[in-house]
Amino acid sequence: MKFMNFNKIVLTSTLLALGACGGGSDSGTNETSSLRVSLADAPVDGAEAVCVTITGIEVNSNDSGWEEYPFSIADVPDEYLCDPDDPIDETDSFSDHINLLSLTDGASIELLNEEVETGTYKVRLMLAEDNSEGAPEHYFVAEGDDSSIESNQQELFIPSGSQTGLKLDSLIVVAVNSPASYTIDFDVRKSVVLRGNPNNNNGYLLKPVLRLIDDNTAGSISGVVYETDGEPSAPTEVADGDFVVDFNSLENCTDEDPMTGNMVYVYEGNVDEADLGDLGSAAPPITTSYVELDDQSTSPTYSYTTALLTEGTYTIAFTCRADKDTSDEVETLDFQGVKVVTITANTSEDE
Repeated sequence: MKFMNFNKIVLTSTLLALGACGGGSDSGTNETSSLRVSLADAPVDGAEAVCVTITGIEVNSNDSGWEEYPFSIADVPDEYLCDPDDPIDETDSFSDHINLLSLTDGASIELLNEEVETGTYKVRLMLAEDNSEGAPEHYFVAEGDDSSIESNQQELFIPSGSQTGLKLDSLIVVAVNSPASYTIDFDVRKSVVLRGNPNNNNGYLLKPVLRLIDDNTAGSISGVVYETDGEPSAPTEVADGDFVVDFNSLENCTDEDPMTGNMVYVYEGNVDEADLGDLGSAAPPITTSYVELDDQSTSPTYSYTTALLTEGTYTIAFTCRADKDTSDEVETLDFQGVKVVTITANTSEDE
């Protein structure tokens, strides 16, 4: 079993400006409304950086043709770049790379913010074509590479990414007098696959797993993982998103420290525990979220918050073996807690 031992990077959210070469598509309505599309990422592991060069976003209303909105890197803050010290010029696109690992915990970049004609839109994310000259347009830096990113980059191959873009399965709806706001969730943890094996590393393959979320009808799940007889002690009645785990009795964690490799898996609907799959199974989670230690307070706590989810019922499951699970191979997981929760738009279920 090959796996990546993931390490999370958390940064602060900001917004970016976009200059478009088009003014919307020909939907024939003559009515317009604002459309905003952002890019975020579910947390990943095993990497110091996952770097891609985004050229823009394209939308297509009612099959009337694709309209391109180029993306400019010029005003992107340094914390979102893979090598912010590298000067930007016409012959060197190295500093054009967005580090997808920076887009977690609510951080996002704005790809589109335009007045467009009302209608229903297909959408695809456009990436630069890698011409094999100079620095690769898309690359991966494994965890533990403590020298410069440039010297440790490994090519991240994206089949047909520059020709057809990364297509979203869902549609965007822009209604009259109703500003539309969507987020593309780029789930890198599910998307990055090692080509070959650890002993014969042929680089990495990006098989994009993207979700399109309507920000106006979305919420999240948050919770705390309490240790039995630990500090802080669990309340008498825990919140819907909380778990109480006896770590001292766990036998199947990945190492001697049961407080590593911890993650909450999220499944759509009320799912029987026997049917909960891992990343490589026929029934994978729709998203995952790392349980992190907040040791800044007097009572350190282990907590998590999921990426955006549409309104509805979800099954959440806690495991201490997340670092043994990858998207390209099946690894049976042991869950130490399973719960069913319901969320509503623009809220966290623990509110």
